[in-house]
Amino acid sequence: MRFTIRDLFLLTLIVAILTAWRLDRSRLNFLWKSAETESQKSAAELKAATAQLKEARDYIAAEGAEIQRLDIRWSTVKGKLVLRPPPYYGDSPPATKPAKNLPNTSALAPNPPKL
Repeated sequence: MRFTIRDLFLLTLIVAILTAWRLDRSRLNFLWKSAETESQKSAAELKAATAQLKEARDYIAAEGAEIQRLDIRWSTVKGKLVLRPPPYYGDSPPATKPAKNLPNTSALAPNPPKL
């Protein structure tokens, strides 16, 4: 059996194409498995983030109920939360009664300021 250069070149070409195809398929298989693993990890992270979001919403709802119960007024200014006291305080703090048993003198201070 005699092989010509052309036959050897054709055989080399076929082996090179098959080797390249096999390497490409193995690379695609590796990428597919990596994508599946990443997808499963992302799904687990999404599930954990969803649980945290639900917990945060429940907490905010409870705090919101407490704010409503205390009748605290709130608003947002430039994206920041601003709390105001309940309306029964008005613009100034509630009036206090004067303390008992304090002397009511009009005496000067012990060290008056120098002018």
